[in-house]
Amino acid sequence: PSAWRAAEGGDFVLTRILWLEGLEPGRNRGPGVDSNARFIYLHGTNQEQLLGQPASRGCIRLSNRDILNIDRILITACGTALHAGMVAKYIIEELARIPVDVDFASEFRYRNPIIRPNSLVLAISQSGETADTLAAVREARRKGAMVMGICNVVGSTIARECDGGVYVHAGPEIGVASTKAFTSQLTVLTLLALYFGRVRDLSRGIGAELVEAINALPDNVAAIINGRDRIKAVAGKYARTQHAFFVGRHLHYPVALEG
Repeated sequence: PSAWRAAEGGDFVLTRILWLEGLEPGRNRGPGVDSNARFIYLHGTNQEQLLGQPASRGCIRLSNRDILNIDRILITACGTALHAGMVAKYIIEELARIPVDVDFASEFRYRNPIIRPNSLVLAISQSGETADTLAAVREARRKGAMVMGICNVVGSTIARECDGGVYVHAGPEIGVASTKAFTSQLTVLTLLALYFGRVRDLSRGIGAELVEAINALPDNVAAIINGRDRIKAVAGKYARTQHAFFVGRHLHYPVALEG
């Protein structure tokens, strides 16, 4: 909420950007708002392009009252994006105290999901073209839900068909492991949980601590990368291992599934 201020009529206006990739404003990699004016970048965007843009045309098209009235969030996705959504369930329920269900997009429409007037659907997709997730978006909208998308590819089908959302703007994924998209999705979902929580009953102090921790992420990642020699040694030790068993609890359970 420190990044937003209330505007006349109940909308929110973006007043400050958190630079989560450590990029200066002059090094933006694209426009701040897409042609539909529904999505806003949170990463590597020119700040001057965003300040003063109504949030109803950008990140989240929800008023304070809408957020207070949300009684359930449904997250739908596939693969890596699903695992990010599973982590988000813990974070959103902890910070915003809103019940969250996570569904494989491939199963979402076939189980005839119960969507109430105050339900919010979050659709997560790196490409924005995942067929099952797109079908879930269309099913949710058919049932009258507000649908937000979290996508990486600008102008993708899911981004166009959602009511609003966020571009993670992580850049293209080259390898099979979707590391950039996964961590960027987690960052965006954490920011959404923080925003929803502050609108509801999360204290300013806890919110400020979380913002500080998020701003420290680039330095923490750099510190890990600087330990490449130790990482190389561990990789060499297990490179020829035929099988691996990943375990995790709470937030780390979905991360273990991604492993």
